[in-house]
Amino acid sequence: MEYYNYQRYHESLKNLKPVDVHAGRGQQILDRRGIIKRETLQRRRQQNLGKAECISWFLAPNAQKGLNRYTVTSSVNCGP
Repeated sequence: MEYYNYQRYHESLKNLKPVDVHAGRGQQILDRRGIIKRETLQRRRQQNLGKAECISWFLAPNAQKGLNRYTVTSSVNCGP
């Protein structure tokens, strides 16, 4: 019972522990998770947009007939 109430996250409680919900900390934890999620998504979006601007693909016609008409022959990345 100790594990179930004090350590285990419950999906029906929005992935909170029963002890946190009972103590009234549930909304505070959910708010903090929301902030972290928004910041993480924003940071990843910025990182991915930066990479997308730097990548150049060079396509060559594919010798084999089929759905894929081009083959990537090389790529250039301007940074990490």
